[in-house]
Amino acid sequence: MAPTPSVRRHFTASAFTVWNGCTLLLLHSRKSLWLPPGGHVEPDEAPAATAVREVWEETGLQVEITSPRLPEGEPRALPRPEAVLEVEVEPGHLHVDMVFFARPAAGADPRSVHPNEEASALRWWTETDLREGNPSSLPGLLPFDVVSLALRALRGNGDRL
Repeated sequence: MAPTPSVRRHFTASAFTVWNGCTLLLLHSRKSLWLPPGGHVEPDEAPAATAVREVWEETGLQVEITSPRLPEGEPRALPRPEAVLEVEVEPGHLHVDMVFFARPAAGADPRSVHPNEEASALRWWTETDLREGNPSSLPGLLPFDVVSLALRALRGNGDRL
């Protein structure tokens, strides 16, 4: 019997940030895909904290997570991810991505976002933009799973407390 190939799994977290009827996506420099900001969970870091940190690092925007917590009184309840996705980065390398919804933190200016080196562009996408897909005037691809989760965030789930 042939040995089973090893699979590496890395835990990541991302956030769909909702503001003014739009959600923020970045054009990933290497992958040429429109994605929500996100990245690897650091040792001893909670996944929701990773999502907040990654949005800040990749866009310059301070956010707060709006994904629900368990009711008060539940032991050490952390925000629940809206979804947990397994994404193949390359053969034998998977990301287990915990997806959160967020909104700009009080006092943050969503109009002043700027991409870091991991992104070649940032864009606030409306529901119409997402449903029509990536226009030919924009580079990159807009994946179906990103559209699906972004629309869910825009349907009122992205700005709740």
